[in-house]
Formats: sequence, structure tokens, C-alpha cells
Amino acid sequence: MPKFMIKILMPLMDKFTPTCEVVTRRLSESMDHKLPLRVRLQVNLHLMFCKFCARYRDQLLAIQKMLRNFDPSLSEVHLSEETSTRIKNSLKDHNCKP
Repeated sequence: MPKFMIKILMPLMDKFTPTCEVVTRRLSESMDHKLPLRVRLQVNLHLMFCKFCARYRDQLLAIQKMLRNFDPSLSEVHLSEETSTRIKNSLKDHNCKP
């Protein structure tokens, strides 16, 4: 991409797309459920310009594919609400972000 385009597009990207930290979190969330359209558009716009987040997405997809190939039933596994709440509370107790 020409440098003059990068100079024009980077401020727009900063203004209209979330940070890499937010994008990686959203990418992880997207493995579990479909994101709202607005969020998907923001993430995809960010991915067009950020090779690091794009690489992270590719790695997540590769891991997901390997797990499904290893055991197809893994794609159907979901935590119970009780278990999910217990894990989240444990993470909060240890000052971790879920």
C-alpha cells in the first residue's frame, strides 16, 4: 500500500476501529458466538490494516480447526451456567479478566 494512503487511512482506523486489545478479545468471543453486525464490521476493518490481529485470528481459526479434527464433538461442548459463573467468580477473585 502506498505511504500516502497509509497516512490518510491510519487516523481513520484509529478513530473508527477498536484497539488491538479489544479486537483480540472480540475475536476470541467470536469463536463462541456470533458478534453483532456493527462489532463485526469494526473488527474486519481493523483486520484489514493490522497484520498482528489478522495473524491472531488465523491462529485462533487453526486451533479451532485442529480441535474439531481431533474430536468433532468438542464443537458441541458448552459449560453450564453454574460452571461458567463459578469460573468467572474465581477469575475475579484472582484479579484476572475473563
